[in-house]
Amino acid sequence: MKKNAAKMGVLVLAGSAFLATTGCGMTTEKILDKMQDQEMESFSSVSDVDFGFKLGMSGVDFKITASGEYDMNVESASDEEASVYGYVDMNVNIPVTGKMPIETEFYSIMDGDEVEVYALNPDSDTWVHSVQEVEEAMLDEDVRKDLEKAVRKVLDQAELQKETEKVDGDECYVLKLNTGLDAFKEVYEIIYDYANEMSEDKLEEELDDADLSIDDVYDLMKYINMDLTIYASKSDGYCRRIVVDFTESDLQTLFEEFCDLAGVDPQDEWGVEVESVEFSSFSIDMTFNDINDTTVKVPKDVTNEAIDMDLENMIY
Repeated sequence: MKKNAAKMGVLVLAGSAFLATTGCGMTTEKILDKMQDQEMESFSSVSDVDFGFKLGMSGVDFKITASGEYDMNVESASDEEASVYGYVDMNVNIPVTGKMPIETEFYSIMDGDEVEVYALNPDSDTWVHSVQEVEEAMLDEDVRKDLEKAVRKVLDQAELQKETEKVDGDECYVLKLNTGLDAFKEVYEIIYDYANEMSEDKLEEELDDADLSIDDVYDLMKYINMDLTIYASKSDGYCRRIVVDFTESDLQTLFEEFCDLAGVDPQDEWGVEVESVEFSSFSIDMTFNDINDTTVKVPKDVTNEAIDMDLENMIY
């Protein structure tokens, strides 16, 4: 009897230790359910971007890099009212032109069928103002729900990590998923079918002109690798951080397969031999703060200074 009691005690302790390291019985599905149920009516976010693209042509290597920060404040009062503030601070390095710093900011205020935009022109350091009419919502409710279900099917494959991690002091569950973008095929199909219908079959016609099928495009997605990490708060379930990394994508094979499908020979078409195509880096690290405690208002000095511009009648 004592031996059985001792064994039971060991099992209870072992089970307790296991639950402690796996989030007290939490699963990927439960975490995503809670995160999906939470209403995020406003938030601020900071995104760190690191991008590097390398191209080898006829014995010469070209490299394009971009790195920096993209900040956003979002406030959504309803489906028809939303305010967004954005700030971009990037450094882009392109062969021949060299380094190009990009720093700008904007405000976008949607009210019903009208969007009011204030954007900073970094060259002249002046604000411009424009108002545009909004067409019907791009996605109707049924399509949006279908998309959410399709995305969720992929995210359900994420693995819950044994250890939690802190994001800005908030203890978070960690979900990891490594997959090719072909896993989102159902998502692409929904978007394509809807967009093709809205364009009156113009998308399908363009693919036919290029001797490509939509299935060919979907198949190429398997060469884009996505390493995704989601951090969900233990206390309230909100997503606190998302890290997406595409660095390990096989761009070389993707390029070769695309050329074969499209019947394109780079040497004949462009007069160069493409020897290598790859990402040296491609990651986006986004953290969320001030959830449901963020307000967006256009400062008076911006509204007073802004120069009106009619974008609809601009000639490009």
